[in-house]
Amino acid sequence: MSTDLPPLPERLGAFRDFLLDYNRQVNVVSRQIGPPEVDQLIRESVFLAGHVRSATAVDAGSGNGLLGLTLALLAPERQVLLVDSRGKKADFLRAAVAHLGVANAMVERGAIQEVLRRGPPCRGALVARGFPSLELLVTLFARHAFAELVVITSLEKAARFTDPLAKAVPSVYNIPERQRI
Repeated sequence: MSTDLPPLPERLGAFRDFLLDYNRQVNVVSRQIGPPEVDQLIRESVFLAGHVRSATAVDAGSGNGLLGLTLALLAPERQVLLVDSRGKKADFLRAAVAHLGVANAMVERGAIQEVLRRGPPCRGALVARGFPSLELLVTLFARHAFAELVVITSLEKAARFTDPLAKAVPSVYNIPERQRI
């Protein structure tokens, strides 16, 4: 990672520090990475956040919150729902929201399709990084009439879903491959 990058904004730096401290006790991000690598992951999320226009967002498989919490921290006016089916990840997300005082983020534990089925409709953005099934995300995007779908995936995977995404305005951005993250 280049050392000439400016430091993260204060709230994102506080998120990074909390994530790394929490990770010492409960593995929520690889234990092999340190502050520079987490900074890089946060910067990728900052980049993606710049392309989310909706006032609401649902982060599917939020995990360690790198995308969803970054969205919430960067835009306090945006309501962000952080969803993860794993208890330890949902616990981490709740702890991070409380520790950082993120009033515009809520955490739901459960499978994304169940949370969307039982919750109030969200017509904003469906976002994900590292979600295991692009097919499920595309299906949920179409079924629940989200305005935006923002994911990190390969071009090959995305090319398989042209029909359900016909109404979407495609934007492709390249994030260079990185080592060890």
